[in-house]
Amino acid sequence: MKRSKIMPYTHKFKATNAVIFILFMTFIILMAYFKFLDVQTSLAIGNFAEKQLERQDKRIEELIRENEELKGKLNTKEQVDTKIKNSPNVKAYTLSKAREVFGDEHIDEFEKLIEKESGFNLFALNKSSGACGIFQSLPCNKLPGFDLESQVTWGINYIKNRYISPSAALAFHSRHGWY
Repeated sequence: MKRSKIMPYTHKFKATNAVIFILFMTFIILMAYFKFLDVQTSLAIGNFAEKQLERQDKRIEELIRENEELKGKLNTKEQVDTKIKNSPNVKAYTLSKAREVFGDEHIDEFEKLIEKESGFNLFALNKSSGACGIFQSLPCNKLPGFDLESQVTWGINYIKNRYISPSAALAFHSRHGWY
């Protein structure tokens, strides 16, 4: 019997079909495994993201609390500053010390000068120049301290040594915008 030319190759087709089937099944199994991994990764990422969001929410709550605390402190500082700024004691003490040094004849000019400079505010700060205090010391480190007595002593000595009198200091201030 004669064999056909196709017959010898049929066993190769059967083998090829088996290989294709095995490859296909391997592909299906791998796809299922990767899908499983993808789901697991998504779950892990989701859990991680959820935990991150929880941490962020907690941090936001902490920052809000800190902000409220700082606002409370700031309001307290503003209240204290306002009391000090508007304190008649600061003005009265400063004027009494100036009166001791310069006498009554220059006290009006002294008061006008300080009203222009700081309004008798111990914590006055000129944002453009950096001058600070009742007498607007420039730079601020010229002041021996920021308490009332230190500022008044320094300021009166500055006016006395540089201008001799508050009248001369006010006249200079009127011409130049500083003293």
